[in-house]
Amino acid sequence: EVCGDCGAPDPAWASMNRGVLLCEECCSVHRCLGRHISQVKHLKKGAWCPGQLTMVHALHTSGANSIWEHLLLEPGQGKGARRKPSADDCLHPTKADFIRAKHQNLAFVHRPGRDEEPSQEDLSQQLHSSVRTANLETSLRLLAQGAQPGMLHPEKGSAALHMAARAGQSSQVELLLVYGADPTALDALGHSPADYAREAGHMDLAQRLEECQFEVTDRLAFYLSGRKPDHQLGQHFILPEMSDCLELSELAKVAKHKLQMLPDALFAELARDVHDEVDRRENDAIWLSTQSQSALVADRQSVPFLPVNPELSSTRNQGRQKLARLNAREFASLIIDILSEAKRRHLGSQHCGPSSLSDDEPLYDSVASDEENSQSFQGECCPCSAQTAQLWEQVSQLERSQAALRHELEALRASHRSPARAAAPRAPPPPAPSPPPATLRRPSQRPQSMCEWRQLGAFPNNMPRDDSGLGQMQSGQWSHASGDYDNSLEPLRASSGSPAVGELPSYPEVIARTERITKRIQELLLSAREGRRECFLPCTENILQASLDMGALFVRGGQGPLGAALRQLLESARRLQREGRANPETQQLIQCAYDVAKAAKHLVMAYPAPPQQAMQAGEGSHLWQH
Repeated sequence: EVCGDCGAPDPAWASMNRGVLLCEECCSVHRCLGRHISQVKHLKKGAWCPGQLTMVHALHTSGANSIWEHLLLEPGQGKGARRKPSADDCLHPTKADFIRAKHQNLAFVHRPGRDEEPSQEDLSQQLHSSVRTANLETSLRLLAQGAQPGMLHPEKGSAALHMAARAGQSSQVELLLVYGADPTALDALGHSPADYAREAGHMDLAQRLEECQFEVTDRLAFYLSGRKPDHQLGQHFILPEMSDCLELSELAKVAKHKLQMLPDALFAELARDVHDEVDRRENDAIWLSTQSQSALVADRQSVPFLPVNPELSSTRNQGRQKLARLNAREFASLIIDILSEAKRRHLGSQHCGPSSLSDDEPLYDSVASDEENSQSFQGECCPCSAQTAQLWEQVSQLERSQAALRHELEALRASHRSPARAAAPRAPPPPAPSPPPATLRRPSQRPQSMCEWRQLGAFPNNMPRDDSGLGQMQSGQWSHASGDYDNSLEPLRASSGSPAVGELPSYPEVIARTERITKRIQELLLSAREGRRECFLPCTENILQASLDMGALFVRGGQGPLGAALRQLLESARRLQREGRANPETQQLIQCAYDVAKAAKHLVMAYPAPPQQAMQAGEGSHLWQH
């Protein structure tokens, strides 16, 4: 075995996503490129999953290095062609420049002509077939050319990871995971890759796919405690304790509160960045342990902080690099806080620790067993508790608000049917300033867990990464992967100015759709009152569908108060559905339902109704005060 970049014997490092082995000198350049280019790990001292190590050795043996050096290996190269460095060449600039050209610029990868260049869909379908075999080199070549591991086959409705799992190709599974395949992705029939592996009798592979869903949190826990959770026993998180746990300062309490208030998308970005910093610190410690003192003095390839990723915003790159300034204790505290928050969000509960802990105390608790979780859940749902009594009071208040809405709508409908309405002309609403347009994206059909690979894991270098940095949260601008606004409101955009009445749907249609939303909310409230948590998700989806039906009436959308009310209705309904998918507390779900009802009321109030109806609606608006 030799180094894939210079041919030096006995390489001690490996690049997982490139499938090559590396000597120490070449590895130092790879580390400076960053994980978005090359994911390096020490062959003996790194923490390997057995399947990953097998995959890397198989790629190296099959000649995967030729993928990255294709043009260098073509016959007929002239004297002016680029020469591959040897082990005796100096690291700077000979080896370093070659490695950057090879791995960062992909200067030697085969590029087909314009006429014969396959589409991304063709490459992905070829990958769909290739992963069913043991030919890793072909799969890596397709991934290097741009095949997307998460793309569903148009006819079979499954992704490449599903096929590799069914065929029991563990090395293919590991390769796809390194390149960003989602272990929780569902096929057209709602089956996950683990389901495919389990159905085919590959139980070890199914277990591995389930563990990959917690890739990042497992890595963080192992960094602090040297232990990993036993997912087969239902233990998904390990929360290490600080040896000298002191009372939190006021600044620490504020920081913990801000962490809890982060939207899911930004929290996932922070967890990914901390994961990359853990990888840098681990490799740095291994690197220093393998170097002699003379080599340390002459080493020009130290990595004091995370390298810049040009696909991320400058704000986020600065935040990633500032993680290196944290000392060991500060960094450990940050990791524990992230693990605690990830567990809280995964379980969908307000507190993941014992009930004796207050909000002001750190959540450095031990992992609860299944029996303890069951007892805690039963205690939270006890109808005799004061918290539950307060919750039902809020349910009653929301029901009263819904009753007020129903009466108000009935009054408006009666006014609409009266003969006076036929004689009264429609009065256009007064002009109002338009809200800023929002370019939002429709979410995927599966829930986004806080511990999935796609949310917390590393991204491949050939796939775009979200560049909505933490600093953009305050400006209110969100990228396409932001968790707060992940549905498209494209049909709701309108031209400048308020829409004319003739462009809007008829008033009876708006009333009918609003009553449908009200009915769906009442079904959710009834389920909450009876404690039927299994009905929460279907009810929230029904509310979302009823809200989308309302939005479908407004083909041209709207601006001013009407457009803002319509956008608020859809955003509230989608937020309610996300809470239902995350298995939240009943209190939070009811609050989101109340937001939907309030937005529906604002939509009715903003509709350009005749003067008589507007007056009646205004007289009944006091019934909506909560």
